[in-house]
Amino acid sequence: MTTTHTNTTSISKRKRGYLNLVFFFFFFCLLFSCSSAATDSTPVGYGYNLLSVTADPSGDSLIAKLRLIHDSPIYGPDVKNLHLLASFETKDRLRVRITDADSRRWEIPPEIIPRKAPNVILRSRRETLVLSSGESDLILTLRRTSPFTFSITRRSSGDVLFDTAVAGITPGIVFKDQYLEISTSLPGDRASIYGLGEHTKKTFRLVPNDTFTMWTADIGSANPDLNLYGSHPFYMDLRSSPAGATHGVLLLNSNGMDVHYAGSHLTYKIIGGVLDFYFFAGPSPLSVVEQYTDLITAGADALLVLWNVSDLESVVAGYAKARIPLEVMWTDIDYMDGFKDFTLDPINFPADKMIKFVNQLHQNQQRINKTYPTFLRGLKSDVFLKRKRSELSGQSVWPGDVYFPDFWNPNASIFWADEIANFRKTIPINNAGVQRPLNNKTVPASSLHYGNLTEYDVHNLYGFMESKATHDALVNNTGKRAFVLSRSSFVGSGKYAAHWTGDNAATWNDLAYSIPTILSFGLFGIPMVGADICGFSGDTNEELCGRWIQLGAFYPFARDHSEKNSARQELYLWDSVARSARKALGFDTVASLLVHSNTYGISTQFLLGEGVMVSPVLSPETVQVEAYFPQGKWFNLFNFSQMVMASSGEFVTLDAPEDSINVHVRGGKVLVLQESGMTTESGKRSGFELVVALDEGGEAKGEVFVDDGEVVEMGGEVSEWSLVRFSAGVGRR
Repeated sequence: MTTTHTNTTSISKRKRGYLNLVFFFFFFCLLFSCSSAATDSTPVGYGYNLLSVTADPSGDSLIAKLRLIHDSPIYGPDVKNLHLLASFETKDRLRVRITDADSRRWEIPPEIIPRKAPNVILRSRRETLVLSSGESDLILTLRRTSPFTFSITRRSSGDVLFDTAVAGITPGIVFKDQYLEISTSLPGDRASIYGLGEHTKKTFRLVPNDTFTMWTADIGSANPDLNLYGSHPFYMDLRSSPAGATHGVLLLNSNGMDVHYAGSHLTYKIIGGVLDFYFFAGPSPLSVVEQYTDLITAGADALLVLWNVSDLESVVAGYAKARIPLEVMWTDIDYMDGFKDFTLDPINFPADKMIKFVNQLHQNQQRINKTYPTFLRGLKSDVFLKRKRSELSGQSVWPGDVYFPDFWNPNASIFWADEIANFRKTIPINNAGVQRPLNNKTVPASSLHYGNLTEYDVHNLYGFMESKATHDALVNNTGKRAFVLSRSSFVGSGKYAAHWTGDNAATWNDLAYSIPTILSFGLFGIPMVGADICGFSGDTNEELCGRWIQLGAFYPFARDHSEKNSARQELYLWDSVARSARKALGFDTVASLLVHSNTYGISTQFLLGEGVMVSPVLSPETVQVEAYFPQGKWFNLFNFSQMVMASSGEFVTLDAPEDSINVHVRGGKVLVLQESGMTTESGKRSGFELVVALDEGGEAKGEVFVDDGEVVEMGGEVSEWSLVRFSAGVGRR
């Protein structure tokens, strides 16, 4: 990996000295709700005036010069001059970037998240306050008001999607070295907002009068309404009639921030970087997600791998005896010597027994998951994060005092790849996943990364950088798809890693929370996601675990995982849970029910792809569920005989016996099913069968993609793969 310095900011000694103070003040404000102004009479900023606008002759981009109206002492001096650069990158994507006109500032380099460079406009005298493209439905309008404001509207309907002129909020734009603020108005009850993660929420749709903090932290997902492991400053706005359509907004910024959603408006408060907005035209929820992921992952999510000591041996044997498929054994951190990376506990997990155990897993076509770093080799390679230019920045974590690889350093990726290769020589693992987010007990915000970058600016990116380094190392080591599992995530992480939702609890609330969380990560472009089935902390029970495995079988990433001191919860311990585990099926993408306005608030059901509806039980002692069905015919996937006929979209009461989950396939879809095996390797040798669910017109369509599950380039010219499309109809021959 190479790193350039064109987008970095030189940090003076004085600035490094007070970064920690600013960082403390930032979180003090989060806790005690600091207002935008320190006093009632002094605003945090006065905004900017528009000096000039120059448009590219093509009409696809413009640059505007802004001048500060008046300086405010609150949160430090204002930046005097700003540049606003706007350009249509595609017909569905508009970028608006606001930055310091006189000095370079920190922003995410294109080497980390590849994207187009802003257009440079030379020798053009064409002035305009409106930027539009004949192919795009988006229009940017600049206003010569004082202070300056701008808006994004939809050409086809005139609907205002983003407008920085907000009633009661005067500045328009506040731009200081360590405090940026900008707001947009919203059309009240016509806007349904989704995204802005990562947080545990009761509902997929965000509730007004809430603040969403984005500063990655090792806080268990069992704690709702707190900033968790990831930072995703992206939201989708689904508008109801009139002029109902969907658009998306990304603020590409890695600094800590608060986003306050007030219902009538939304306000960003950021502690550094630049204002780099991307607007996605939609107009459907699916097209917004496609346009967003096309930017952040170039349309290439982390490919799904086909699969995805004495105590471990007994667990494997127990699953086999109960005939419950088992693909991977997770050992968490307990196999390590003092919790140190790339080591084995010589007493409880001696190398000879672990090698024997792993070899047995391989013979069974099962996998074991692990990884770890070695201090002396890292020290020699000079790859650790520093407190000063020569002093290492360490913290006390699980194994005691530790030092963190600085993945901004090109040598760190080489070191990391070598350590993975060395560990694979000790234990012949097929695949490995590692994630050590720099979250809890984090290093000081003034710590220096390679290239003179501060932890203050790149903290939220650490998990992303480690995921990328691990993914690339595994691909290069094995020549196969890599499976990397990460709690910490950022914009674009889905290109390199799967995600689990962190330390949940064995409660019915946590079971229900898992649905909006997984839906949100689908929105963030990380489709391979799941929650710890049956709960991580606390003791589960038979009913809760049974209902959870029914739902969890449909998580794209499904795993039963619990902390060391909780009661055992292997699925074979209860006969009823084992029956549920054997009965449930699995799919790989989860979607919401956003089909029309009375589904916008549903967080208790979800779709798999476009054609399979899952309606789980989420409360104890319950044998019925109220499920919403969009218009059409819906067939019970387990018996095909029970059908729901929804004339216009309606709620239906369904029976839900303790060993069953309601799963329905939409009329008009062809599903390709394959008989399950004890592992995916054994299962892929079984034949396929088709489920053809005809719609009211007697038609159905579907498709299936098949490859070996290991080739790195999916659907490439050098790999073997098949894409088969099906079409069925009454009376066809």
